[in-house]
Amino acid sequence: MTLLLTYHRTLPVAPPDNVHILARETFRRQIELIADSGIAVAAPHEFVQAGRHGGHRLGLTFDDGFVSDLICAATLADAGMKGIFFISTAHIGEHGYLDVQGIRELDALGMTVGSHSHEHLRLTRCSDAEVRMQARLSRALLEDILGKPVRDFAYPGGAY
Repeated sequence: MTLLLTYHRTLPVAPPDNVHILARETFRRQIELIADSGIAVAAPHEFVQAGRHGGHRLGLTFDDGFVSDLICAATLADAGMKGIFFISTAHIGEHGYLDVQGIRELDALGMTVGSHSHEHLRLTRCSDAEVRMQARLSRALLEDILGKPVRDFAYPGGAY
């Protein structure tokens, strides 16, 4: 069985009223605890396979494409772990979000980059044509940035 842990943004100090933001020290400590636990952390391409071979694994995912993803990715790399970072491409380069170079750095750190749609819309509220456009545009932009296929997709808000 694979349990996915989904993160969003880390900050030096997390606001107490936002469950999507975690203090950086708390994140670092969680990764340390995972490493010390002996529970395997599945690489993104292993998420589906993990349960087939017995045992329990964790998968680590990060949504939206915030600049703090680079700190998280470096923390994972230092611990010998990999994660998947889902990027909403309309926000690339905006204040607080990754730019093109940051996305390439995630890849260089050995992390997987996936699509999180273009505009981070609730796709269940969109027409079929809009859903296709959101997915295709995001994937095409990320593939252009990385120079390789992008195969993974996470629905914004988990709504599908």
